[in-house]
Amino acid sequence: MSNSNRLQMQDNQNSIVTKIAGAIAMIVGGCVLLGWLLDIEFLKRGSYANLVSMKANAAVCFVLAGISLWLSQTCSNNQPDTELATAEDNLIASRVARVSIAGLILISSLTLMQYLCGWNLGIDELLFRDAPNAVLTPYTGRMGLNTAFNFVLLGSALAILNYPQSDRSYWYSQITTLIVAVISLQALIGYAYNVQILYSIWPTTTSMALHTAILFIVLCVGILWARTDKGLMQVVTSETYGGLLARRLLIAAIAVPLLLGWLIIQGQQAGNYDTAFAISIFAITLIVVFAFLVWRCAVIVERLCYNNERTQKTLRAYEEKLKSFVDSNVIGILFADIYGNIYQANDEYLEMVGYTREELLAGKLKWNQITPPEYLHLDEQGIVEATANPKGACTPYRKEYVRKDGSRIPVLVGFVVLGEKRQETVAFILNLSDREQAQLEQQKAQEKILQLNRDLQRRVVELQTLLDVIPIGIGIAEDPECRTIKINPCFANQLGISPGMNASLSAPADEIPTTFKIYRDGRELSLEELPMQYATAHGVEIIDSELDIVRDNGQVINLLQYVAPLFDEEGKTRGCIGAFLDITSRKQAEELQQNQQKWLEDVLNLMPRPLLFIEPGTARVTFANRAANELAGGEFPQGISAEAYHTVYNYTDATGQQIPNEQMPGVRVARGERLNGVEIDWHTSQGIYSLLIFADTLPAMHEYPATCVMVFQDVTKLKQVETALSIGNNRLQLLFNTASALLSSQQPVALVETLFCKLAEQIGLDIYFNYLVEDNSQVMRLASYSGFSADIAKEFELLNFGQAVCGTAVQSRQPIYLENVQQSTDPKTALIRSLGVNAYYSYPLIAQGQILEDVWKV
Repeated sequence: MSNSNRLQMQDNQNSIVTKIAGAIAMIVGGCVLLGWLLDIEFLKRGSYANLVSMKANAAVCFVLAGISLWLSQTCSNNQPDTELATAEDNLIASRVARVSIAGLILISSLTLMQYLCGWNLGIDELLFRDAPNAVLTPYTGRMGLNTAFNFVLLGSALAILNYPQSDRSYWYSQITTLIVAVISLQALIGYAYNVQILYSIWPTTTSMALHTAILFIVLCVGILWARTDKGLMQVVTSETYGGLLARRLLIAAIAVPLLLGWLIIQGQQAGNYDTAFAISIFAITLIVVFAFLVWRCAVIVERLCYNNERTQKTLRAYEEKLKSFVDSNVIGILFADIYGNIYQANDEYLEMVGYTREELLAGKLKWNQITPPEYLHLDEQGIVEATANPKGACTPYRKEYVRKDGSRIPVLVGFVVLGEKRQETVAFILNLSDREQAQLEQQKAQEKILQLNRDLQRRVVELQTLLDVIPIGIGIAEDPECRTIKINPCFANQLGISPGMNASLSAPADEIPTTFKIYRDGRELSLEELPMQYATAHGVEIIDSELDIVRDNGQVINLLQYVAPLFDEEGKTRGCIGAFLDITSRKQAEELQQNQQKWLEDVLNLMPRPLLFIEPGTARVTFANRAANELAGGEFPQGISAEAYHTVYNYTDATGQQIPNEQMPGVRVARGERLNGVEIDWHTSQGIYSLLIFADTLPAMHEYPATCVMVFQDVTKLKQVETALSIGNNRLQLLFNTASALLSSQQPVALVETLFCKLAEQIGLDIYFNYLVEDNSQVMRLASYSGFSADIAKEFELLNFGQAVCGTAVQSRQPIYLENVQQSTDPKTALIRSLGVNAYYSYPLIAQGQILEDVWKV
């Protein structure tokens, strides 16, 4: 108990150290942010104006690190009795810690990426603007490369500390923390020794601020002290010699070289001596200091070893005496406390009360709980007497224990109280019912033997009757070679022999049955491969293996076998037992069912329409007929679950929209819908098919499970015909309207413009020109147009014959059609190219051998 209290006190102290470190990080980071907000240089860079300032992002990272470190201890220090009351608080604290760690790693990782990739993500001055001439800051507002790297390592260490996967996780967390400490100590030494490269790393990167380095070391101390019972810190804080030496030498190993080096550098910079003298003084001083520390530690360890050895000898002598007394099991002995807890007990005591050592170690055994209520006052009197007694002993008294099975046992109890508070006890328990119990046990044993004989006789009769009537063949071999196999009537009937015969094929020559042979997969088995012989020889079970018994009359019996070996007291096989189930009828039924299934599939393959079987619920296709395979252009995709339909089936509706998984026909019918003429478009490598879907679910019947049936009707050609008829009707209507306009219109220019509008709607025209030939001249004037502005029209309002494409069509009196205008190098197409035209058609209108006008439609 004292050790437990000490460990609890140590954990509390470590938690305080960790929380203080987290609080310092939050307070300093908050002060720096306040300095940036109010432009207080002292808060940003410290007492010296020429020092590097802590950047705003670095201050935010320190606040996040402090929060996560504080919350890690808050969540881990909840007591069991308040666990339910603080469950919600723990959940909130855990989430806040997780978010803080994620933010810390994100900010530092983005800063590292900016340095490594030469980026500027705009996060450096997101909160506050930095001075353009900030000291040792090549990138305004950006924390140093070593600072960002430290934050990445620190965030990783906090994440591992808060969410450890195993004990090895604490090693990773502490090693990562030590790396951060080394980098920060390097920067701190750089400031102390005035060596800029130690805290700036590279001229093109921002330097680590002095208070940044100090704050890193504070956080490292907090993380290392969070779990001193794990990882590297377990050795440092342990009460062993290694922990003692580590604590004595680590502080000196860090402080002495740092302080000594600073003093020597100050003297050298003052000009008191040169570099060689400084190094020699440094080396000699270190040798003397550490030699003295090593000698001092050796003296302490030697003294401790001597005291420990002497104590160990005394303890071993007492332990041997006590152990021999306890292990003798002459009397029940237990180590407990006055509150009922039992810490250790010998086998004699556990045997008295009927509990196991596992139950004792699990805390399920308490001496006050197994004491009847009427005897508890005797225990209280004994405790009072022993506490008042200078020797701590009480007068032995008689009481009873309630054993685990509910029975009572009379005992004689005597104990002494130990410890500073006299709360620990060593009790001696004497069983007072040994003789009576022995006599009672003897009588019970005799009665039990008689009852067992009667039960055994009854069981033998029942087992024999069971073997005679059970419809499963049973064979029992009682020798390792399986030379003799006894069988029940069912197995004898399966083999075609009488029940009293020896069924072993490895029996002596005069006993081997000759009326049957054993086959597997059409091959006769050798003696070593026979199931019972194989199981006995190899000591293994044979489960769900099929055999064929071929009788001498040609009849074949199919058997499903289960064989298990029998072992003796030494673990050697002494025989085996086998169970053989006749599955001949089942095999015939399965073969008949397979033939029926094959016949049904052949019938469905003859159907001209595609047909599918779909499994209800999962929407997996279990069968597709030949027409469905032909429609899919190969094997129809089968076995695809509803969640993966979109990866195989590309369905669209009548508007061309992609059909989601939950609305696909197969999924709909699988969840119980009935489909009657649902129209979809199926996009395959062969092309696009327009389909009508008809589907419904067949209920379970005739020993077949429920099945969804889906039938496709391919209406692709019908849709194409409908589309062609629609286009033809539209064009015929255009022809009728144009003819009517030609007969009724007296204005050719308006007629041509109307004709273009109708053609543009039908065949997708964008631009048109309509030029008229001036009277008795070689010049054409732009009469009407569409698809461009009036300013552009003025540029080519007049064209001469042979000019551009329109003039050429008029001059040659032939229509001109060109494609790929933008790739053309002909100067006559320059006008068309300038308008972005890709293809055009120019047609001269000729009446009675005279040019009326020229139309250019694009």
